[in-house]
Amino acid sequence: MLLPSEIEGLFREDAPYQDLTCRLLGVRRQSAHLTVVARDGGVASGVEAALDLFAYLGVRAEARVDEGDALLPGATLLTASGPASALHLAARQALNLIERFSGIASKTRTLVESAQRVNPELVVALPRQGFPGTRRLAAQAVLAGGGQALRLGLSESIEIGREHWQFVGGIEGLLPRIARLKRSAGGKPLTLIAGSESETLRLARAEPDFLELPCLPLSKLAELCKSVHRLSPRTRLACCVPSGDAGWARYAACGLDWLIVPDLMQAPALPVSASWSVAQPLSLGLGVADSLMPADTGASLFSFPAVSCADDLPVLHSLAR
Repeated sequence: MLLPSEIEGLFREDAPYQDLTCRLLGVRRQSAHLTVVARDGGVASGVEAALDLFAYLGVRAEARVDEGDALLPGATLLTASGPASALHLAARQALNLIERFSGIASKTRTLVESAQRVNPELVVALPRQGFPGTRRLAAQAVLAGGGQALRLGLSESIEIGREHWQFVGGIEGLLPRIARLKRSAGGKPLTLIAGSESETLRLARAEPDFLELPCLPLSKLAELCKSVHRLSPRTRLACCVPSGDAGWARYAACGLDWLIVPDLMQAPALPVSASWSVAQPLSLGLGVADSLMPADTGASLFSFPAVSCADDLPVLHSLAR
């Protein structure tokens, strides 16, 4: 679900003042119908966010799939009906959301199915890395694809790496603090991040909830997982693994509990297409004055700060001449 401030930000980005094309064509009073379909197979995500855009403008829109549904090529994702000006204002951003986040969900589903054929308990996870401002929708897309978000933000868990323990006297200064940190965290999970095999074994003795291992060749990683499990059987082990690695699925068999995939955010978009139909005959023979008449729903279309119809009258009159 998009927040009103997020919706307004998207509209300000794409139409900071007006949709000049719809204004000059004089189609703001036309009623239109929009259908969005998937061009390729994949997994649906971003549809709910797209509906929020249309709803904000007072447009009647309906989702034809749920988040996480498997899609066949040609599947209808959503339909919307309303003033042409409102549909055009929301359509491109809605398509962007669906394409981008369905792509992330689709890639996640592929990786989850590949990994869980080897280890049904394995979790494919999204880390905090990603483009700022998109983490919440990206996490929803990963969940739709069957994965998890390892850590959504700084407030929900403790994650300690070398960039932290160097301020408390290194690992030697950190280890005596772990028990107190766990008590003070009120049950929030504790993750320690190791940069080498030796650091991994030293940190395992603190029995953290999660221990992130360094990237190593598969054979070494498997041996390290066995050693850590002997020292701390309850600690869940994670490792960052690029999804493009040719032996990606083999990481599922080396004793890890979580596979962290930083490049999920770079998943290719799932292509969709939009088809438009006109509910009333479209006339391009409108006079300038008629084309400048505000639509009946004009107040709701531009409820975020925008230039009013009266403000842009001089501009449109000069263009019409």
